[in-house]
Amino acid sequence: MAQLNDQQKKAIFRTLAADHYILIKGMPGTGKTATVVALVQLAVRLGLSVLITSHTHSAVDNVLLKLRGLVDFLRLGAVHKLHPELTDYGETRQVFSSPQEMQAFYDSKNVVAVTCLGSSHPLLTRRQFDLCIVDESGQVLQPTVLRPLFSARKFILIGDPEQLPPLVRSTKAKELGLGQSLFARLDRPAVTSELSLQYRMNQRITDLANTLTYNGRLQCGSPEVASATLSLPKPLVDQPDWVSRALGSSLDQAVIVLDTGKTEAVDCTNVAETEVVLKIVTALGQGGVAGERVGVIAPYRAQVELLRKRTACLTGSSRIEVNTV
Repeated sequence: MAQLNDQQKKAIFRTLAADHYILIKGMPGTGKTATVVALVQLAVRLGLSVLITSHTHSAVDNVLLKLRGLVDFLRLGAVHKLHPELTDYGETRQVFSSPQEMQAFYDSKNVVAVTCLGSSHPLLTRRQFDLCIVDESGQVLQPTVLRPLFSARKFILIGDPEQLPPLVRSTKAKELGLGQSLFARLDRPAVTSELSLQYRMNQRITDLANTLTYNGRLQCGSPEVASATLSLPKPLVDQPDWVSRALGSSLDQAVIVLDTGKTEAVDCTNVAETEVVLKIVTALGQGGVAGERVGVIAPYRAQVELLRKRTACLTGSSRIEVNTV
């Protein structure tokens, strides 16, 4: 708890004091996951059982990777869908001699993690948890999120309604309200704690986020965060001028916004952009940036797959994360 800011501590205390549910609205970079980790630790110390869930395996695993070594937990789900570093926490590693022994094992775990769809696990339907934490709840369909909530006495929805909503392709379904998450439906000051101090972006990027979305509510967590720029451990050698500027500390030179116009055609891959990304990632490696500190984001899965294939040949590429938003 000592490393948390006052907003995060308040959110945790409000959660424990709530009778039925609480919402934690976390803007980008405000430490939603850190807050969840601290909440789970405190709940376990208080003797409470916790169900952790989200809409994707990666979202669930993101929390668990930070909980390793802090609390014991059980990760439910097919082993091939789990993060490689979490397979030892999966249920498939266990061998039981009787159904009673199996049930006793599940009941002995104070912290259980599973996706929302996976929460229909037959052994979970027999158990009532003290808390259910739904991470990235703003992206979960209401019918999907209800099942894990039925397995707990109190629930906590973590999310940001300004970010991605539930994916609904049907126009009619959207008109009837399926596109509204439970977080958005329940969000009101009386039951919502807001996290607005962020530690991810400098002031220039924060100003952009405020102008486009947050109306000045998003704040830098410290002067160091506000003034932060990229600083490479090693100098770049024989790199094109545009790469040096893109990875330089001057935002005025590093950021270039292109007006690409409007077009009806949608191509899910862009080879030219892939080559640009490859040059930047290569330069980051030359500049001493470790692979696990590099993330590449693309809007389409086809582009992600193309990027993964092209970066696979780079040194340390196995630690570079390439994914969709």
